[in-house]
Amino acid sequence: MDPFYRSLLNPIEQKAYDRIFSALINLRQECNYPTNGISLKRSTDIVQYVMFDHPELFYIRNQYAVSGSGLSTVVSFKYETKRIIIEERRNRLKEYLSKNFGSLKYEKDFFKKELFVHDFLAERITYVETGPDSHSLIGPMLEEKGVCEGIAELAKVIFDYLGMDCYNMHGSINDGSGAENHLWTVLRYNDMDYHLDITNDLKGANPSLKHLYFNWPSKFIARTHTFDQNLPIKPATLEFNYFHHEGKAFKEVSDAIAYVKKAKGRIIEMALAKSIANESNVQTIVSSMSQSLFQFCVYEFNPNFGFLAIYKKSGLF
Repeated sequence: MDPFYRSLLNPIEQKAYDRIFSALINLRQECNYPTNGISLKRSTDIVQYVMFDHPELFYIRNQYAVSGSGLSTVVSFKYETKRIIIEERRNRLKEYLSKNFGSLKYEKDFFKKELFVHDFLAERITYVETGPDSHSLIGPMLEEKGVCEGIAELAKVIFDYLGMDCYNMHGSINDGSGAENHLWTVLRYNDMDYHLDITNDLKGANPSLKHLYFNWPSKFIARTHTFDQNLPIKPATLEFNYFHHEGKAFKEVSDAIAYVKKAKGRIIEMALAKSIANESNVQTIVSSMSQSLFQFCVYEFNPNFGFLAIYKKSGLF
């Protein structure tokens, strides 16, 4: 798969994109290319597309300037830190990928690979603003702390390393408490695009991580996430959504209750069909647990996806 945002450009713009990427990966101070009708504003878009496609360029962010002399366009870069530190962090990234995901490169099952990456990051990373590094892959990688931008960028670099087609989506999220700018990942498999929002599945203060935002097609994720619908996003089925793939999507309350009674682990999670996804049925499902367990559990219900998670406190199962 051609880098997603590069694929949005025409052939002339792609040549400029390639020049910019080559300059950045080689830590040059500037690059130039024939203008060929590319406006300065469009050149700025192209620089952004390079950074969208390549979060491994963590050292540039938005510190650049675009200028033109008619026949030639010049892009000047200002790096966030010294070359020696950039090289050291590049090596740390290589070591991080090899140590934690090297053996996963040989796994042929797309879902298993994605699930491992999701759970690895969601279990370890804490959502916290710690400064500039939390907005790039550096914070989540080195400190296991970051915000959505850094978390999604680290995830993309990992998926790229594993040879999995993906891109990051810029938009916003509104889970009922107001819209906020947001970044998450989209994976392409079997010519279908699945939205993966690791940031909102982090373990955080809960007893366990969750899979609420694991592989929803666009028409489903749009219930809480806003993004450019004009982008060439591939429609998808629910085949690789976590709950449907793992047999945890239920159309009948009785089936959900049967699952709760036999499930083990720190979290029992499921997706309820729209026809049964209401607070009354949720209470019925949760209260079906034995009284000895029920008093030590808390639950989370998200009606946007019919998501129900029952968290068991430490020491149970």
